[in-house]
Amino acid sequence: MIKNSKCINIFEKNKRNFNLYQISTMIILLITLSQISINIIKYTQLNNYISKYKSENTTQQQEVNNNLFEGDENLDTQKCNINLSELEEVCSIIGMNKIKSISSNSNQIEIQGVCSNTKILEKLSSKKNIKNFNIKSLQKEEKNYLFTIEYKVGGLN
Repeated sequence: MIKNSKCINIFEKNKRNFNLYQISTMIILLITLSQISINIIKYTQLNNYISKYKSENTTQQQEVNNNLFEGDENLDTQKCNINLSELEEVCSIIGMNKIKSISSNSNQIEIQGVCSNTKILEKLSSKKNIKNFNIKSLQKEEKNYLFTIEYKVGGLN
């Protein structure tokens, strides 16, 4: 079975059909070439941006690393003078499950938590290694007290 099919030959000598097909293929080629060139330009811009960002990121990382090792004046590298056994003692008096947060700034410690009676706070204030004991807030809820205390512990400062 042979089918008779007609193919379009753009190189034929028929002037009328030749101009139409030639113009349409040229337009398609121009669109394709323009799209390829736009993609190449975008690709090179993206690569330049990525390489620039990587180089900036590595220089910033090097600066951060240099700053960390330059001196003790950086807050991230300051030594903490708090004896953790003293903090553990305070936590055992209050009860570890009753403490909501502990924050520290140098030798100043702030603890927020819950206690059943205020005698626990009195017991903390009478400890010998606690200085400048201050109850910042104390609120009574149904059976418990919500408290925020602040104190200084003995250290190198």
